[in-house]
This record gives sequence, structure tokens and C-alpha cells, in this order.
Amino acid sequence: CLSRDREFLAIVLTSAVPRAEALRIKHTSDLKKKLTLEQIGEDAATLMDEGMSQAEAAKALDRSEATICRALGYRLIA
Repeated sequence: CLSRDREFLAIVLTSAVPRAEALRIKHTSDLKKKLTLEQIGEDAATLMDEGMSQAEAAKALDRSEATICRALGYRLIA
């Protein structure tokens, strides 16, 4: 595939990716560095709404529990 004249590998999936897996991929990719606390909080809250604990959400998003706590707190304030 080409994106802005840059080649990258694309994988064709035979089925939809579960939301938790899509969020894990998002947070372990190059996008991780560009995500705001608000975005991290939204994604953590989504995982927690699906039944994960805060610690499990932190692990799934490749973040520390402190970062998840801060992001969820920011989300409440904003």
C-alpha cells in the first residue's frame, strides 16, 4: 500500500478486529507518541466499560497505571 508516497505493509483481515485489539494496536504503534491524555482516557474508559480493570486496561494500552489514572482524571475535569 502507498500512503503519501510512503510504502507500508498492509494485512488483509478475514474478520473484524475486536475493539480491545484495535485499541491495543493503536497504542503500540507510532501513534502512541502523539496521543493526548484525553484520547488515552477515552480508550481506557472504553476498555473498562467492556469489563477490564484499570490495571488490565493499562496493560492492554501499553501504559502505566499512573498514566491511565491521570488520563481518566483529566477526562473527568475536561
